[in-house]
This record gives sequence, structure tokens and C-alpha cells, in this order.
Amino acid sequence: MNSIIIKYRWWIITASLLFTVGISMALLKLEIDPDLKNYFPKTMTSMVNTVRIEEVFGNQDIIMMIFEADDILNEATLKRVKAVEKAIDRMDGVKRTSSLFGSNHIYGEGGVMYVEPTVLRIPRNETQREELRETIEGNDLVYKVMVSDDFKATALVVSLDDGANEDAVFAGIHELLLEHPGEEKVHFGGLPYLRQAINKDIKRDAAILIPIAMLMMLIFLFLVFREWRGVWLPFMVVAMSALVGIAMIPILGWKFYFISLLVPILLIAVANDYGIHMIARYQELNASGSKENMKEKAVRITRDLWKPILITGLTTIAGISALWAHTMIPARQMALVASIGILLAIFFSLVLLPALLSLLPKSTYVPIISGAGGSSNRNILGRFSFFVVRNKRLIPVVALAFTLLVSTGIIFLKVDSNEENFFPERHEVKKGAKIINSKFGGSESISILFSGDILSPELLQRMEMYGEEMEQLDAVDYTMGFSGVVREISKALNDPDEPLYDRIPPSREAVAQYMELYNMNGDPEELEQIVDFNYEHAHLMIRINDANNEIVNGLIQKLEELTAGDPAVEAIGGYGYVRSELANKVLKGTFNSLGIALLVIFILLSAIFRSLKAGLLGIVPLTISVVVLFGLMGLTGIRLDVATALLSSVMIGVGVDYTIHFLWRYREERRQNRPASEAVITTITTTGRGIIFNALSVIVGFSVLMISSFTPIRFFGVLVVVSILSCLVGALVILPAIILRFRFKFLEPVSEEVKVHKIKGRRTLRRVAMGILLALLVSISASAQDARELIKKSLDVVKVSSFEAASTLTITDSKGNTRVRKSAMASMSLSDGTEKRIIKFTSPAEVSGTGILIFDYPEKSDDMWIYLPALRKTRRIVSKEKSKSFMGSEFSNANMTAPGLDDFTYSLLGTDTFLDKNCYMVESIPVNTDLEDEYGYSKSVSWVDEDSYLVHQIYYFDFDGEMFKSIINSDFKELDKKKGKYMVTGMKAINHDNKRSSEMVMQQVAVTPTDESYFTVAYLEKE
Repeated sequence: MNSIIIKYRWWIITASLLFTVGISMALLKLEIDPDLKNYFPKTMTSMVNTVRIEEVFGNQDIIMMIFEADDILNEATLKRVKAVEKAIDRMDGVKRTSSLFGSNHIYGEGGVMYVEPTVLRIPRNETQREELRETIEGNDLVYKVMVSDDFKATALVVSLDDGANEDAVFAGIHELLLEHPGEEKVHFGGLPYLRQAINKDIKRDAAILIPIAMLMMLIFLFLVFREWRGVWLPFMVVAMSALVGIAMIPILGWKFYFISLLVPILLIAVANDYGIHMIARYQELNASGSKENMKEKAVRITRDLWKPILITGLTTIAGISALWAHTMIPARQMALVASIGILLAIFFSLVLLPALLSLLPKSTYVPIISGAGGSSNRNILGRFSFFVVRNKRLIPVVALAFTLLVSTGIIFLKVDSNEENFFPERHEVKKGAKIINSKFGGSESISILFSGDILSPELLQRMEMYGEEMEQLDAVDYTMGFSGVVREISKALNDPDEPLYDRIPPSREAVAQYMELYNMNGDPEELEQIVDFNYEHAHLMIRINDANNEIVNGLIQKLEELTAGDPAVEAIGGYGYVRSELANKVLKGTFNSLGIALLVIFILLSAIFRSLKAGLLGIVPLTISVVVLFGLMGLTGIRLDVATALLSSVMIGVGVDYTIHFLWRYREERRQNRPASEAVITTITTTGRGIIFNALSVIVGFSVLMISSFTPIRFFGVLVVVSILSCLVGALVILPAIILRFRFKFLEPVSEEVKVHKIKGRRTLRRVAMGILLALLVSISASAQDARELIKKSLDVVKVSSFEAASTLTITDSKGNTRVRKSAMASMSLSDGTEKRIIKFTSPAEVSGTGILIFDYPEKSDDMWIYLPALRKTRRIVSKEKSKSFMGSEFSNANMTAPGLDDFTYSLLGTDTFLDKNCYMVESIPVNTDLEDEYGYSKSVSWVDEDSYLVHQIYYFDFDGEMFKSIINSDFKELDKKKGKYMVTGMKAINHDNKRSSEMVMQQVAVTPTDESYFTVAYLEKE
């Protein structure tokens, strides 16, 4: 085998380089995944439940923007927040925004119910500011939710579409903040922001840590070997192994995770070891005065070291492969990728390095720190070895006492899976998290999914009780659910001295009528995060201000106890629960992989040395190191997280090398019939040098992690130093003392046993290697006046003095669920342009009898009254926004009435054919931005029939010029042939953003004489 390497050395060198370059090209396809949710199997209870909640209520990931100022009610601050929100709401990928401007204020005043934005107008003086302050303090949907209790911070919540380009969204937000500057400090929070921060810092770390680690390794190698071949030969092995190892990530269809940063550093640190042993052996031969040429030396080095390098390499792979037992998906991937990299490092060290070395000229001997070439009692390692021999009885006692003392820290060890703690205290993520947790109840939540008859008062009472119980806990500032909205409506509809004030109504019909009232005057989409379309599911969100794992576990336990036996509780989920279960999985995975790593090492060592005692002896230094590691973590407050949880298995995989090298050399010395003390001294002063170099190499490689952007990675770097030093002490201090104190037969010089061992050892090694290998192999235009005239004619043709009709409104959500509302209506037009309408619901049963009276004025806001038969009450409501949803449908209030002719400018775009009808295409644009906001669109395009002037289709465009809604008028009924008057009897609105649609069909339409008695509150209350 050795002669073959020399014979085919040029083929080996060429093939190795081409292989490395070819595989490394896959790095161009490497993708980063910063989402912690993808670290664990989707089968976790919390993940399954959270996915179920998102199936009903959509993506729960939100961006929280916090504007911090001395007083957020300052005029300049409010103007900035409003401008930024309005601009963000128009961005691609943004589903909706919510702030103190958009959040509803539901209240009653002078017998009138109001559902309107919390901030109607920005205050311009101190009196107005104080009035707004009082308004906010009295609004439970805003106070401490959108505005902090000290009024020094306000939140802007951005909900994203499924599959939104988060990079583009954040780039757009930062650009908008520059376009709208201000003195306020802006902080961010929420999972999308965390993902952005993690993604950014992963790229930063990869660009900085890897080059620095390589540079440090080059410097280290030069300081150790003092000749350039001792630098570039091992370094070449490291670089090639690391490149191929990392390239396996995209080749296998995986992504680069946060903890994947450890892989290249691990390979740089560990893959160096085998080349170091080869160069160290070469220098030993050089120092001894060997007359062999470079080919002969290359052959001899390979022959001498292939077995210990192969054994230590395979045991390192075995230790790291224990991460396969971990529940974290990236940990499993790390196990395979690192194992492949180490396997290649072994191959390149034993094949490529000798081939390259044989081509080099012989170097002159350079004095180095070692036992070679000097008396063992006159150098550092010699004096150290004598110290160990002299104190062989004391060392085990001191080691045991120290281990027991430090192990007490294990009881203080805590687990953490909160991404906010990935960042140092001065990081913007941490600053934002502190503000959100202290002023807005926390950015995380636990959710309860209720299924059943959500309009049931009994269920709403239980929902309310669960929220009140949870709010008693220190870690919960507030809860948000459908029952709270119902109570807010009760407060607006009832006076404080009435029994139903701030209470859940006593009947299902009353609750249903409350919601019809809300849907008439409020935006139904405001509630889509807490109740679904058909009132079959509800969502109670519990905001957490402290994501400590023990605290969240306690909250989950409390919830499970409260909801036990409740048939309406379908699932408990939310990202707070997910993180809690992740932390539990981290802990479980750590101990599983640790136990398996120790077991595998025990089996391998027992097989290598053909003795169970060898297995036990070998894991002693490792066990001590593990105990010391976890004890120090507990004592210093370093938590067990997704990064530090991997350390024990990595440490075992790397640290076992030192034990094997020591035992291997010690046994060889004993087989030459050297006394035990002399064998220990010789082993420490020779092989001990390589062990120390290996340990220092690992420490140097991993120490670069201390400048990582991520706190867990920094701690990982610190703990590696501690761990490797403890493994080093275990191998060179504790292990020799134990060997001298207690004799082990497998280390004694028995020649026959040696022969048998060699034969069986080879078989064992082959089996081990094959097992690992198998494991490694196991995703056009006219004038404006002409266009205006066309629109005027289109409005006149459908304007009748009075009519009566029955109607059916069918509302369909994006999932195909439908809600049907049947009603009888009457309408009359007055000479001043006022239109009066009355609508009475006839079905479904829970809203039957509910009536709405509307006075639609041409120059001012509408007046509206609603009669709730379940409560036998009439309340006046006011709708100041024509863009509001009509009866919870995709039609707006503006779609149900004739628009103000002077509210728009008009342009004739050309002609088109619609359903075989020749039509003019007329563009209507609101004359100012206030009217844009009032109508809810930036422009519309109408298809106006050239003959009849009937409008067959209308497109509505958002503020970015994108078409978001269309209305098709499919059926018309001629009401007055002489005057050419028609009525739309079939119309359908389609919202292209949220995929909802609504269809209204008018039946029994007839022109009737005007009866003004219909349009009174008295008639509204008539049953």
C-alpha cells in the first residue's frame, strides 16, 4: 500500500485536487435557513398544533416596529408613524398593518355606537393630546397593546403574506424610514426580524470567522514546526477536507443553519490533527539523523501512523456521529457532514500528504520543543512527566474531589431556545426585545384554538375565564381573544349602569347580532386573527413577557390544567410553546447523544484493545470532562442551547483521540519490557508532544468562535477551550496516574496476546470502518369632460326614486367557506340627493329580525341605526369611512351607494368588449389623498356600455397601482322602460388579494310608491 502511494503519487495528487475543486462548485448553491422552527421534526406536538392554528388563522409571523420617543402623541411622531404605516401597507408581501391609527375604537356616546380608528386626527395642541391620551387609556384593544402605558413607545405591527419575500420587505421598510426621517428610535421584533438578523450575522460570521480561523491555523503550524512544509502540507489537508465537507450540505439538498457555522470551524480544528501527527513524525525522523531519502521517509511515516490515525479518526467520527441521536435536524446533518470531512482528512493525511512529501527535498533539522534530541528530565515535558509519576496517588484523589465540587453546578444548569438570546446585550435584536417584553407584553405568545359554536355565550365565558386566569401570572401581561371584542361591543351598546355593560350577552342570538353590527361598521378583517369566517374557530392569544424555558413550561402546564376536559379546546400551540418544546428536545437530545457517544467509544476502545477495562478506562477522562463542562456551565450561567448542546458529543469525538494516542504508545513501550513509570515518561515526552499539539490545534481553531456575532457560538468557543483542556489533563495527567496506580492486563507485555490482538484488531477495525462508511451513505384617450359625462349617465340610469326588493348575500372566504345572509330592503331618494334605505335580515335564524336604517347623505357622513331583537335595543352607529366592509362582505359601503361625482377626475382610456357588449373604459381617480383613503383605492376603471350606459365591470387599484378587487354586474332588471331606468340585480365582488368573494342577488325587485314611514326608527323596531 505504501509503495503504491509513491508509485502513483502524481495520479493521487491530480485526482485529489480535481475531486476537491469539482465538489466545491456545489458551494455556489448553498442556501441559508435562519428559521429555528426548521431545526426540529414537524411531528412535535407544539409544531403540529401551531400548524393547525395557522391553517385556520393564517401565518402568525409578524414584524413589530417600535417607535420610541419622549411622548409618542407628539404631532411629528404621529405623522411619521402614519406616513410609514401607509407606505408599508402598500408594499408587496404585506398582508396588513396595524397600529394605533388602524386599531378600532369601539365606544358608545349619547346613545350612539362608534366604531372608528383610535386616532381620528393627529392632535395639534396639548389639550387635544390629553383627550387622545384618555381615549387610548380607555381602549383595551390599544392601551398596552399598541401604545405603552408610559406613552413613550408605540407599536406598528406588520403581517406578511404566506411566502412573502422577507428580504425585500425589510429592504423596503428601511428605505421608507429614510424617506420619512424623525427623532424617534425605531426598534424591530418578531420572528421575521429575528430570521433577518440571524441570516445577516450568519453571512458575517462565515465571511470573518473562517478566514481568521485559517490564518490562525497557519500561524500556529509555523510556530509549532518552524518550517513551511509543516505549514502548507497539513493546511492543504484541512482546506480540502473543509471545502468538500461543507459542499456536501447543498449536494445533499440541505440548507446552511445557524449552528452549521460550527462545521467549517470544526473541520479546520480537527482535520488538522492527522497532518500534524504526520509532520511531527517526519521531524522526529529528521531529528534522529535518519539517512532515508524522502520517498523512504514518506513510506515509513505512513506505515508507522496509519493505524493510530485511522483508529483515532474513526473514533472521532463515532463520537460526532452520536449527534444522529439528537432531535435537532441540523445536529444530525452536522454529524454526517463533519464525519465526511474527517474521513477525507484521514484519507488526504495518509495518502495525499505522503505523496506530496515524497516530492520535496529533505529539510534541515530545526530545533523544536520536544523530548526528542534532549534528556527527558531537562525539558518541559520531561519535568511534567516526572511530576505525574511522583504524584500518581494524589492525582486521582484531587481529580475526583475537583470533579465532585464542580459537578454541583449541574443543578443550576438551564436550557434556552429563545433566539433573542442568540445576540449580545448591545445588539439591536436584544434592545428591541427588551422594549417589547417590558412595554408590550412580549413578542411571543401561546395560543389556544377553540372549535365549535364560537357564538355560544357559555364558550365565550370559558374563553374569558382562561384569559383572566392566565393574566394573573407574572409572565403574562395580557391576553387577546374574541370574547374581549364581544365585551367591547357590549360596553359601547350599553350604559355603565346596565347589566350587560362589559359583559358577554346571555344568548347566542345576541352575540350573533353584535357581530352583524360590528361587520356593518367595522372591518371584519380586523378580527381574522382571533375568529374565523363562519364563527367555527376562535383564537385566544396569551402574550409572554418572559420566554424563560422553566416559566413557559409552567404556563403550558397551567393552561393544560385549566382547559382539561373542555371539548371546545382543539389545540394549544403558538411559537412560545414551540420554543418551550424545542428547549425540552434540546435537553433530551443532548443526553441521548452524550450517552450514545460514550457507549460507542466504550465499545470501540474495548474492541481495539480487546478488553472491557480498556473501554472503561478510556471513557474516564471523557466522563470527567463532561461533568466538569456541565458543572461550569451551571456555575457560570451559560445555558444549554442549540449550539452548546452539541459540545459534549463534539468534545468526546475529539477528546478520545488523546486517550487512544496515549494508550497506544504506552502499550508499545510496555511491550518492549520497559517499566511502567518509564513507559509513562516516554509516552508523555514523545506522543504527548503530538497530543498537546493536537489539543492546541483544536483550541486555536475553535477560539475564533469567541468573536462570533452569536452569543451561543461565543460560549461554544469558550467551552471548547475548557473542554479540550480538561480532556488534555485527563489524558496526560489523570489517565497516567490511574495506569500507574492500578495495573491493567491489556496494557501489559504479553507477546502471544499481542499477536492474537493484531489479527482480530484488524478485523474489528475493518468492521468499524465499514459500519461508519455505511452509516455515512445512509429535498387611448378622450377629454375629461366626456368621461365625466359617461359616468354621470351611468349613475343616472340606475337611479330610481324608490324600490323594494329581497336580497341574498353570499360571502365566500379563501377556503371556500360560505356565509349566507337574506334580507328584505326598501330604498327612496330625496330631491337633495339623500338616499334612505332600510334592511331587515330574514335569515339565518340568529340574526333574523335584525334591522339597519341608513341615511346616505351626499355631503356628509352617513347616519345608521341598528335594531338588535335579542336585546330589544336600537343603537345608532356612525360610519365615517366608505371603504368599510358592507355587512362583512367584499363589497364596501361605497359600492352600495352612488359615489360623489365631484370626488373624482375622469379619463376615457378607450373601448373594449365585455361579454359581447361594446364598452367605454373610464378611469376614475380620487381628487386628493383624503378621498383615496376614504374610498379605499387609488383609482378604478369602469366598463360602461356604449348603448345603455350600464356599468358591467369595475376594476379597483390599490395605492401601488395594482388591481386588488373587481366587481362584475352580471344581471340587470329594467324598472322603468319609459325613462330607461335599470337596477343591478346580480353583482359579484372578488378580492384578488385575500381570495375572498361576495355575491349579491336581488329578487322580487319592484318600483313602489314612496312610503316615508318605512324609513324611521319606529318601523325598524317593528317585528
